[in-house]
Amino acid sequence: MPMDPITYLLATVDRIVYNLKATWDELTLHKWIRIVIIVGGYLLLRPYLMKLTGSEQMKQHENEEKEANKRAVLSPNDLRGGKAKVQIPTADADDVAEEVTGSEWGTKARKRQRQMLKKILSAEEQRLAEAQGDEDDKDIAEFLEE
Repeated sequence: MPMDPITYLLATVDRIVYNLKATWDELTLHKWIRIVIIVGGYLLLRPYLMKLTGSEQMKQHENEEKEANKRAVLSPNDLRGGKAKVQIPTADADDVAEEVTGSEWGTKARKRQRQMLKKILSAEEQRLAEAQGDEDDKDIAEFLEE
């Protein structure tokens, strides 16, 4: 016959209270001293353990950073200074890649930006011209219908 949940909960709470009372009643002076030594030792050693683990973690992060720097083929300073030659595609026809240095990237980017603006403007002008042509056709059709 199963117990209902409320009765089961009350029985569990009763057992917990009984066990806690029994634990406190059985504590002798020897056990109290042992608990105080363990807790006090933990409180005294915790700052040193945290410092030790923090320094170990810092060393690990530094080693990871060194490994990442070793794996880098080009550093940002190499690219800015123009020491390294990098293949980048240009906006010219046939998508031919030119060999440029990092200091010339601004010029190429400005050229690409101007070309993109010209394309956008021409597309907008073409759209407006088509819209204007449709209105002209409507005006002409209006006059022809009368």
